Amino acid sequence: MGAAAATNSFGACPVDFPVVEDFDASHYTGRWYEVVRDTALWFERGSTCTTATYSPLPNGYIDVVNRADYWYYWYYMAFSIHGDAHCPVATEAKCIVDFFGSTGTRVNYNVLLTDYSTYTVIYACTPLTKYGKNEDFWILSRETTLPADTLASIEAQVAAIIPHYNLAKNTEVSPQPADCQYEDKATEMHSMEESANMFLH
Repeated sequence: MGAAAATNSFGACPVDFPVVEDFDASHYTGRWYEVVRDTALWFERGSTCTTATYSPLPNGYIDVVNRADYWYYWYYMAFSIHGDAHCPVATEAKCIVDFFGSTGTRVNYNVLLTDYSTYTVIYACTPLTKYGKNEDFWILSRETTLPADTLASIEAQVAAIIPHYNLAKNTEVSPQPADCQYEDKATEMHSMEESANMFLH
């Protein structure tokens, strides 16, 4: 996952909210399945079978491949975007994810919660103006679903960490139907313009 236009609201971005302590990127790599997402993520509109796969790179960065199926005219088709990620402070779960060859300096991937083997919770906030902000939010899982009690526990913890963010209003379940073909070859998007033209067609 990576930050892009999502929920817009008045008010400033939260500061000094806690993230995972002693973050270990080596245990974070591998495939994650998206189970909850912000409803305003335009590039995920109508998508199913959404995954994020993270792999270590020789330079210490993390290779990022986000993949999803979209209803493309008359059939479902898999698309992907490719990027990289790094955490400026290696053990601090405040990271930067870049796509399409960009080199950002702003943290856009905060790991609020993770146990590495079951779930992870990602949040980002970007100031828009003096009076507004843009927020991104995901819950990912190592499996295609999370048990109801685990999800309820996560939601309670998120409410304590970023209490202003309305989970009930701003998020939706990300579909992972039984017929997802996660290994099928996906068509890679190579620019934001190409992505926008496809996703908003």
